[in-house]
Amino acid sequence: MTRAGCQRIMKKKVIIFTSFLIVTTNVKAAEIADQQLINQQERQKALEAQLTPPPADIRLSVPKTAVPSQFPDDTPCFPITRVVLEGTEHFPHWLPLKRLAQQGENQCLGTQGINILMTRIQNRLINHGYVTSRVLAPSQNLNAKTLKLMIIPGKIGHIRYTAESGNYIQRITPFPPREGKLLDLRDIEQGLENLQRFPTVQASMEIVPNEQLGESDIVLDWRQSRHWRLASYLDDSGSKSTGRYQGGLTLYLNNPLALSDLFYISGGRDIRSPSGRSSKNYTLHYSLPVGYWMAGITASNYDYDQKVARPNKDNKYSGESKNLNIQLSRLLHRNANQRTSINGEIYRRTSKSFINDQKIDVQSRETAGWKLGLSHRHYIGRATLDAGVTYQQGTRWFGAQPAPEEVRGEATALLKTTQFSAALAAPFTLFSQPFIYKTQYLRQISARTLTPQDQ
Repeated sequence: MTRAGCQRIMKKKVIIFTSFLIVTTNVKAAEIADQQLINQQERQKALEAQLTPPPADIRLSVPKTAVPSQFPDDTPCFPITRVVLEGTEHFPHWLPLKRLAQQGENQCLGTQGINILMTRIQNRLINHGYVTSRVLAPSQNLNAKTLKLMIIPGKIGHIRYTAESGNYIQRITPFPPREGKLLDLRDIEQGLENLQRFPTVQASMEIVPNEQLGESDIVLDWRQSRHWRLASYLDDSGSKSTGRYQGGLTLYLNNPLALSDLFYISGGRDIRSPSGRSSKNYTLHYSLPVGYWMAGITASNYDYDQKVARPNKDNKYSGESKNLNIQLSRLLHRNANQRTSINGEIYRRTSKSFINDQKIDVQSRETAGWKLGLSHRHYIGRATLDAGVTYQQGTRWFGAQPAPEEVRGEATALLKTTQFSAALAAPFTLFSQPFIYKTQYLRQISARTLTPQDQ
């Protein structure tokens, strides 16, 4: 074989070998980038849950009067064929007040029986939060076999703060009750939870009589010790390749606009990681309660560096990801034992990957989508049961691009998934020591093949 022929063969081998190295390196980079993004998404969820103060859980109660299940044999008594209940138009139509009143029909009722019937209606009003509404029996002739009952709706006269309360708070936004409206204990609970969102705030209320018939005033006591606070964290939630031990600092601004709103900025990074391994994260958050609504926006950024040993030269893998989430939720229903909420979210995510500071275009991701969910909490004695269902759909909003897997026909960022969740927390005491039992169930259903980040 001639010298020129040998050179051509060697050149082909070098080209083939070089191509093999490039493909292998890109595959390795893709695996590292995907895994880092998955790990970071989980850490970010946990971090945001840790940074956001737990919501206040306020459940006010008014004792109800015990009533027998059967009407007594009164002497004297009056045969009642019809019960007329006036004043129900002030209350929600689904409240079965008239049906309760009909329990007195075709009964022979005396003083005790009428009082029992009135107490049953009164207890139902109290159970639904209408604690200042009253059931009365006006003067009437029961010989007509018709019993007339009347509900005097309890309304809100004035809402005011105590003289000792702080003055840097606006009531109109976070407090659902309004002057002139029905006094509903559930509205007051929601308002107190909104006013008492932060550890530096204490809020309480008192219902006092008003000069007007059927009206009561709500007197609020609201005090804030500080408008800001600093918090730090240290954990081992990181990965070995980019720094297992993570630490950070968070600055909270509580009630910055006097709207019971919350702003925080958080920054964290790896701690004492070997050279070539590092990670940094930043998070911004703002949220605002408006009655039964809660609006929020969260932005986060994450960077990492990782070195992988090679026979001749170490490769430096690095990447960055950015997330923007806009959330909106509303409490649909609450009573003394349960609450149900609907929540929505719009999100945008971007990520980039690098090898030795050279961007890998095929590994860049720009995705967007929305979520809509329903969550329910039920109090069972001292235990708490949470359940929820969430639908998520990917879109091409905000300049989102097809995922790299879509080019190869392996998966899609235009996901359509349904997630189910349930969690139980039950405190108990053993050997005079408090414990809490927790269990959780998660399930995700998808009709489409998902990218690694969405699985």
